[in-house]
Amino acid sequence: MKSLPEIRRQLQEGYFEFTRHAFKRSIERNISEKDIREIGKNLTIIEHYPNDK
Repeated sequence: MKSLPEIRRQLQEGYFEFTRHAFKRSIERNISEKDIREIGKNLTIIEHYPNDK
């Protein structure tokens, strides 16, 4: 599992890919790649499920 700092770094640097479903939803909700990079700066874990795949 990736660490939170690693996930933040990847989001900020643009190292992520959309699934077809996520791409469709991002268009419907007007969420840009820039928005995702900005969100990556303040990313926090809300709930942790260590045994969940």
